[in-house]
Amino acid sequence: MQLQVVTFSAVKDGNENYVLNGEKWFSSAASSADIALVMAKTDPDAPRHQQFSTFLVELPNPGYRIKRDIPTMAAEGPLSHIMGGGHAEIEIKDLVVPAENLLGGEGQGVRAPDTAARSGHDDDPAVDYSHALGSST
Repeated sequence: MQLQVVTFSAVKDGNENYVLNGEKWFSSAASSADIALVMAKTDPDAPRHQQFSTFLVELPNPGYRIKRDIPTMAAEGPLSHIMGGGHAEIEIKDLVVPAENLLGGEGQGVRAPDTAARSGHDDDPAVDYSHALGSST
């Protein structure tokens, strides 16, 4: 059995845009986000660590929909929706993203969040998870 973590796809629409589609459960703080980082499969035939690309999506966006907030064991309070707690199920349908919102290049989706996490921590193996996925830095 294979666990499907990323169910988003991205297809290039000419040279200017990508069109994203898919769903995700347990998207942290999605209900209060102004920006989303979406990792989508851009090349299903590439080696696993090169199949994905990461996109910066500005919200709100007509192609990005919160289907529901998912209750968790986290403490809920009157400011929970503002503070960004909780998780949501999101649906992305025909969401158009400009090509300049592609982070790190096509097929570098595993590296884009790694680069952000590693800023200033080049020798810290705790944040170097790209090696575990078989990519080189």
